Order: sequence, then C-alpha cells, then structure tokens
Amino acid sequence: MRIIITILLVSVLWAFVQAQVITDFDTDSLENWRSEGDGRYYLESGAGNPGNCMRVDDDATGNTNLAIAPLKYIGNWSTADTTDSLITDIFVSMINGSLTSNLWAFRISGPGGTATSQPVTPALDQWNHMAVAINPASWIMSSGTWQDLLNYVDHFEVRAEYINGDEFVRL
Repeated sequence: MRIIITILLVSVLWAFVQAQVITDFDTDSLENWRSEGDGRYYLESGAGNPGNCMRVDDDATGNTNLAIAPLKYIGNWSTADTTDSLITDIFVSMINGSLTSNLWAFRISGPGGTATSQPVTPALDQWNHMAVAINPASWIMSSGTWQDLLNYVDHFEVRAEYINGDEFVRL
C-alpha cells in the first residue's frame, strides 16, 4: 500500500512539474512581466484577445522593446518535447515609420546557449497568433547547443517592436 501511494504521489507531482505556464493578464496585473527598451509598458484593461493585455508604447528613440518573462518561465525546459510550444497573441499598430519584416518573435537564453525563433512578419492592426514549437527545427541557435540551452533557460523574451518608427504593441 505504501509503495502504491508513493508512486501516485510521484505521478501527481510529476504532472504538476510538467504543467503549462500561462499569463493571461486577467489578474489585473502584469504578473511580473516587464519591458526593456525605449518604450513605456503597462497593463491595458479590456484591449486584449480577450480581456487585458500588456501594452508597450514605442517612442522610437533607442533600443528595441522586448517583453521579459517573469521567473515562473525560468528553469529546466529539457522535458519539453516537439509537441510543446511557446505561444503569444500580438497586436502591432504603426503610428509612423515602416514595418520591419523577418524578425524573431521569441528568444530564449541560458548558460547553455541562445536561440531565436524563425523570422516572422506580423500583420498590422490585427491580432496575430504566434506559436513556435520547442523543436530545434523551429529555432536559430546563435550560441551553444539546443540540449544545453534547454537544460536551463534563464531568460525568455518576446519581441515587442516591429516598426522602424513609432508604434504600440499589445501582448
């Protein structure tokens, strides 16, 4: 009986460890997401797909805006397989300038390397659903190896800038 309970407990804990990590911004907070770059970021109520969203306003004065994932996304990703994906919905609205095409949507990095997703070009002024499989064929390695990278991801970024000029982006 004790062995059966232990096996059940390990199975339940393993399922918990393998659970999806999701941010939907419907807790009325950014849930520790932040942005780096030259823009301002904040929670925008009711403008998401659906519900709330993170909005990044790009002032086009300097560095590229990147949405930085909170700690709950950091750690060992080595148990992910090719059926697992990183997914976001993104809305890009140009204020002035021009759309820059063929940019990565996701970047992951850690002690074992850095990889960016294959290039994408989102449509303007509509929600774009972006999904990238945790599959080395869907990524471009700029350093390290795929397996070493997945052993510990310590930085997960979502691009929040696609315009050479002023824009706002919703995630």
